This record gives sequence, C-alpha cells and structure tokens, in this order.
Amino acid sequence: MILEIDHIAISSMNFHDDIEFFKSMGYELKFIESNVDNLMIKHSLLHNYQSTHDIALLTLTDNLGIELVNHKTIHKSNEYVVPIFENVDSNLFLNQEKNANMIGTQLKMKLMEIPAYVSNNKQDSPFHFTKFVVMVDDIEKSAQFWKLLGFKIIKIMPEFTLLEFKALFNKNTYHLYLQKIENNKEHYLDDTGFNCVALISNNSVSDKKTLDDNGVTVTDVQKLTIGNKTLDIFFAIGPSNELVEVISTSNSIDKTE
Repeated sequence: MILEIDHIAISSMNFHDDIEFFKSMGYELKFIESNVDNLMIKHSLLHNYQSTHDIALLTLTDNLGIELVNHKTIHKSNEYVVPIFENVDSNLFLNQEKNANMIGTQLKMKLMEIPAYVSNNKQDSPFHFTKFVVMVDDIEKSAQFWKLLGFKIIKIMPEFTLLEFKALFNKNTYHLYLQKIENNKEHYLDDTGFNCVALISNNSVSDKKTLDDNGVTVTDVQKLTIGNKTLDIFFAIGPSNELVEVISTSNSIDKTE
C-alpha cells in the first residue's frame, strides 16, 4: 500500500550550489551521501549506468521532498515533470517571456534553467510545493496508472486532468496535473530536471505484484542500504514512460515472491 509521496528526484552535478538554491526556498538538508552503490535494476532507466551515484535529500515540513541525484552524467532532454512552486521568491527565476495558464506562470529556475510553474497569488502566505505537473501523451491511460499508485481523479479539464493524493499518516494532500503533450519520448533517471516521483510503501514487494497483475511495467525489487537503513526498491514505468520509484523499509523478498 502506498503511504506517502516522499520526494521528486532531480538530476544534479553541482550539489553545493543546487542545495543552496533549494535552501533559499526554506528546505533543509536531511542527508547527503557520496558513492552510494547504484541499483542494478536502474540499468535500463539510465543513459549511462555507473556503479555508484551521489544523493542528497532536502525536506521542508508539509511539502514534497527534493532529492538531488548525481549519476555522473546528465542527458539533455525535454523535462516532463514540472514542479508548481507557490508563494516563492520570483528573484530565483529568470526574467523571460511568460507562459501562463490556470496553474501559474511557467518560468525557468535561475540556477539550473529548468522549468517550473510559479504561482504568487497569495500575499504574505508561506511557500508551498505540494503540486506538480506530469506531461503525458495519453491522459486517460496515465490517470489509471496513477490511480493504481493511490491517486484519485478529482477533475477532468480540457488542458489537464487533476489527481489528488492524501498521505495516510501525516494527512498531507498533494495534487498532480496530467497535461497532454504530443510525441512524448522515453524518460531516464539521468535526464535533465525533475524526472522521477518517489513513493513510500508499507511493502514494496506486495505493491510490485499488484502493479504487475494490472499490466504495469515494473522492475525487480532490489535492496539498497543508505546509512543504517536497508530499503526495498523497485521502479514502475507508466504508459507515457513516467518513472516512479516505490520504496519501503526492507522486508524479506524471498518469502513474498
């Protein structure tokens, strides 16, 4: 069972500057580790697989976590996961021609030059990052995929389909907008920008079986030790090539499979 959205991963080869950038939004560095063993199940999900990678997790209470991942290379691509930052300092973004819609104004982050929606319509309100957009080529199929991951369809609109996820324990509510885009391509974990949504499960092995039984493409479950914690991890690939990581504290894989 999916319990929580843990974070959205972003490719980074400059941890120092990128960490400071997100700290300016209020985030705190939870941990940073170098040369962590890379999962073998990620071979087909990377342009250039390396045996180790670097990771840094930043958190802000009641907001989506942000994980910086350095896979040693970054492949230039069109970003398909776009964050929605509410009540954020506009000085963090480039001054450029604005593309506005019902979600907000799409700008590029000044440091990384990747897109984000910015909505500053509430004066003196706190920063929020609880919403994001995923570009897909088949909204109906992708909506069914995200429903299997615990999301609920809230509203179907001409440009977007809005889904909602309510976390089981902390009661946070997150929103996902599916936006149609033509000629959507395959996505990889070492592409530029935000590229993978990570979910917390109470049993990754069980959730993998559920997705598998429903025809979703999934990797095997593999263990990863970070610090003193061992995790069970697998990846699900959506019908529009969305990449989702499912994580739980380690269970016995052998007993479930």
